[in-house]
Amino acid sequence: MGGTNNAFGSIVPAAEYNFYVDPEAAKLVLQSGIEMTMVCWDMCTDYSLMFDEEHAEIESFGTAGSQFFKDVNKVVKKFNKEVHKLNGTTHPDTLLVAIAADERIMEKSNKYYGVSTEY
Repeated sequence: MGGTNNAFGSIVPAAEYNFYVDPEAAKLVLQSGIEMTMVCWDMCTDYSLMFDEEHAEIESFGTAGSQFFKDVNKVVKKFNKEVHKLNGTTHPDTLLVAIAADERIMEKSNKYYGVSTEY
């Protein structure tokens, strides 16, 4: 998971966190020639968003597990509202595991990906 495609980034407007913190490593991976499935940040905001209503439903269970869920998502929920103006939380790892388990859930296309390392 990394990068963004003509969408807002997770750290700055044009950068997703993984590519932002180490663009040289991202560039090496993309230019390595290995077969890969690229899942960009914009896919995560489109397809892994759990809305506030769904959070409320889980929190209404009143269990230790639902309280834990509320606690671990509190910071990202606030960050998404304030920074990205999203009504909920993103769950990119869940999306990535689902795609790894069954790639038929996503549409594939061949694209060119690049990383700018010029400052």
